Amino acid sequence: LRSPYLRILYEMNISSVYAEQGRWDDALRAITTATRITRQSGNRHFAPGCVTESAVILAGLGDLASGIRLFGAVRNMYKQIGEEAPQQDLAISERQLRRCGANPDSEEYRQLYAEGERLTFEAALAEAAAALEQRASTP
Repeated sequence: LRSPYLRILYEMNISSVYAEQGRWDDALRAITTATRITRQSGNRHFAPGCVTESAVILAGLGDLASGIRLFGAVRNMYKQIGEEAPQQDLAISERQLRRCGANPDSEEYRQLYAEGERLTFEAALAEAAAALEQRASTP
């Protein structure tokens, strides 16, 4: 795929499919690639989707705290670029987080989510990228 935007979409979509299948390592590779290309290209449109998918995948890999924190950042990221957060997609991601063990009624969830809400657009994307890279480099 020559276009970085098509490559981002491809990697984001395939990461979602892998996550749904519980193929967390494959999902991690795909979302790491999508996030890296998003950052390199400066594309702000795809960044919230990368962070959303990163949240689910990190939770699936056992890093529930990072997943919840990043998920908390997503709505604000959409707001910061003047886009409406896709409610249906966010509901699906929240269900996936719940399947990974997240409990939105818990105090810990509320605290982590609130921390994420305070992240700037750039900080949320950088945090997602760093968590993905760290996870990818951990055997």
